[in-house]
Amino acid sequence: MHGAGAPTGGWAGEHDKEQVEVAMDCRAALEPFAEAGIAAHLVGCSALDRYFRVPANGGGGLLHLAVDATVAEIAPLVDELQFGVGPLVDAVATYRGIRLVMRCRDGGEAVRYPFTVQHLRFDPHREVFLDPDAVYYDLRKSELARRAAGLEWWQVIAEAAQLTARYHYTFPADTFSPAGPPHPPPPPHSPSPAPPFPPARRRPPPARPPVSVPAESAEYQRNLLEQILTGRAPEKGLRLLHDAGIVASWWPELAAMAGVPHAKDHHPEGDVWEHTLATFAHRKVPDLVLSLGLLLHDAGKPRATPQDGKRFFAHAEIGARVARRFLGRLGFAPRLIDAVAFLGRNHMMPAALGRVRPEHAEELMSSDLFPHLLELYRADMMSSFASPEPYYHACRLYQRHLRGRPLPQRTATPGRRRGPRPRARRFRG
Repeated sequence: MHGAGAPTGGWAGEHDKEQVEVAMDCRAALEPFAEAGIAAHLVGCSALDRYFRVPANGGGGLLHLAVDATVAEIAPLVDELQFGVGPLVDAVATYRGIRLVMRCRDGGEAVRYPFTVQHLRFDPHREVFLDPDAVYYDLRKSELARRAAGLEWWQVIAEAAQLTARYHYTFPADTFSPAGPPHPPPPPHSPSPAPPFPPARRRPPPARPPVSVPAESAEYQRNLLEQILTGRAPEKGLRLLHDAGIVASWWPELAAMAGVPHAKDHHPEGDVWEHTLATFAHRKVPDLVLSLGLLLHDAGKPRATPQDGKRFFAHAEIGARVARRFLGRLGFAPRLIDAVAFLGRNHMMPAALGRVRPEHAEELMSSDLFPHLLELYRADMMSSFASPEPYYHACRLYQRHLRGRPLPQRTATPGRRRGPRPRARRFRG
């Protein structure tokens, strides 16, 4: 199966230049293996990204590789090789700024993924797809096709979360239980059991005890989260992990958002968790910093308390601190953590640009992250069915800033009178 069999729809055409650059990066990253005469192919999400032409900025600087060698044979080829990172991973290394997640030929077999489409391979040197397991006809199916892999139930769900978030696939959730291994198929002529997962728009009770999921390494959790967030529909993968209890076990900062109610007049889409998932439907590009900002922009609401008439007083500042702890625990780079904290701390500021001092607004708009902040604000508003006019107003002010024009003087908050308060009238009785 060669490159001509790749689809032409979706985001194709807009990212041809990026795909060429990514191909060059892939070949450069695989140089140590090529020089040693070891075959190394893209596999899993890295091969599927190529097949479905997922934008390059959705890759997260990570390559999944099937390496035709043992761990001992590749150890001299790359520096700082890491082991025991997680399931379906034999070793991880960083070469030329790209993280290589490798499955090696130990025990006579290089790769054993739980879904057939993950066995598609891509050779970046010859620019061809390889299909040794005859999975071509499963690529276009809507439902993921299982294959026996000997994995734990939560490992299968973690893989399904990545695939459903990045591509068009759905996961047959009725074959898995959030609290344990796969259900056996029902006997013939018996009524089908009720699906163990709740409907898509309903949340399980927040007091439900989390299922027992083994703790995985920070590297594995970080890679999993990156693969989901840089996909086309992160909400699908995140919902799958949440309903299975994996979010509660690994990422309690995110699980705390479920069940925290919103006022229906401001957030008719649901609680804080539902609102967070809804923002991804309005995201235009699968940028990792923006996606992490959307994921964590309201992470402070579960810890905020009512004050001064505000239901979630100072939740932006609280959320920035939560984001720093969460991302630091998963081992994200300090510069990325600073960027996400900036977005969370200021995610409501675009609406206030006309009401703060011009020098403060100029300082905020001078940040390289302000375009990300505008995108976060737009997705936040659109997910709540709010009017886009405040977003357009912020864009107009930013345009003035870019053109070097002074910002207008501060305007009063709607409903408030500017200037000295008028003297009260005295009424004679």
